[in-house]
Amino acid sequence: KILEQMKKAQITELDALLEDQPHPAPPTRQIRSMRKGKSSNDDQSGKPAPVQVDAAELAAKRFAARPPVNLIAALPKTEYPERIGNQKWSEKVAALKAVLEAGGEKPYKLVAPSPSSNYGSLIGEMKKLLSHTHFAVVSKAMEVLAMLAEGVGEKLFPQLRPILPTLLKLSKDKKLTKAVSSTVDSFFGNVLSFDHIMDQDDGIPSAVNEKEEKNIIARKESLVFLVRSIQRSGQAGPRSCLSAQNVSTILALATKKLDDSDATVRKEAMNVFLSLKALPGAEYTTQVDKAIESLQSSHARVHKTLLASGGAKSAKDSESLPSSGKTTSVGTPREKVVGRAASAARPSPRAASAARPSPRAASVSAVSKAASSNVNKGPPPKATPELESLSAPDFDESMHHLDRLRIPEWDLSEDDGGVRA
Repeated sequence: KILEQMKKAQITELDALLEDQPHPAPPTRQIRSMRKGKSSNDDQSGKPAPVQVDAAELAAKRFAARPPVNLIAALPKTEYPERIGNQKWSEKVAALKAVLEAGGEKPYKLVAPSPSSNYGSLIGEMKKLLSHTHFAVVSKAMEVLAMLAEGVGEKLFPQLRPILPTLLKLSKDKKLTKAVSSTVDSFFGNVLSFDHIMDQDDGIPSAVNEKEEKNIIARKESLVFLVRSIQRSGQAGPRSCLSAQNVSTILALATKKLDDSDATVRKEAMNVFLSLKALPGAEYTTQVDKAIESLQSSHARVHKTLLASGGAKSAKDSESLPSSGKTTSVGTPREKVVGRAASAARPSPRAASAARPSPRAASVSAVSKAASSNVNKGPPPKATPELESLSAPDFDESMHHLDRLRIPEWDLSEDDGGVRA
């Protein structure tokens, strides 16, 4: 039927194709049941065997096979020497871009420092550019420093270590915050360890000290950097390992920063606790739990939030409790229910005030009750001190009050059954 619906020109073209290839092409893909023999990647159960080499291993092998780039030897061949000395910020940015291009592809792999490959002059120039007035120049200078940290590594520690305090201070500029975060992340693990970034004089503790650093953004971003470092511990590089002593130092700093004057800084200090608690394994769990439990008296709200977020178990929760319900110092569950019911039944001050009659209405009501008592029980009783103390209104005032009550048939005549008549 398909051939009958085709045009003559299409049939002629089809015949030519069949003459060129009279036999059908074999399928390039088949399902497992159609294969003549099992592939070498299939096990005895017929399931495909797991891939032996993953992407990370392939990338590592490819990186190891790459020759390192001699950046210092390549720079004279670029525009960097000519344009870096220009006063225009755009020329300096172009010169720094030439340095980044000369570094090769990412991840960077540069030759180790040697007498012929001395990075001192290049790092010294980048330090000067960190104080430039234009943010684009400063950002590109930080990119070059990050490239050196990733490409060379810990062998540049003497030159790159003193730059950390400067970078943390630059984070107060919102235009540079992102560039600073990327640069310090490149430093950590490749050049700097937890011992270095937690140094009391030139590390994060000094950068978050409210007496030394008045800028809120700089203090907050320093703690954010610490949180990222904890999350990347053991994976950021050969110097990213975390020790028990590091955890102790970090917990002490986070506890201290819970008293910072700014709420955003206090929030990041609490995130430090959460990041430590989220570390895989139970190596530091007890250490973190004790630090969280110690906040119960000094920072009760933070302690409650950390417990609600999956933090340490409180001492009360760890004790054995009866199956009938939890008892507290307030009372048993039944006492709590009774107390809640009594509280619910007790009217609010506003409702009690609305329900309380006015003095004038109370007087009329008291007189009416007294009159009704006289009718039903015969002779009137002696006036009690309570009735004598009431000030009864006069006739006109009482009639005016009764008119406002809108009593049915109040104004009708006596023949029509009026109440007033």
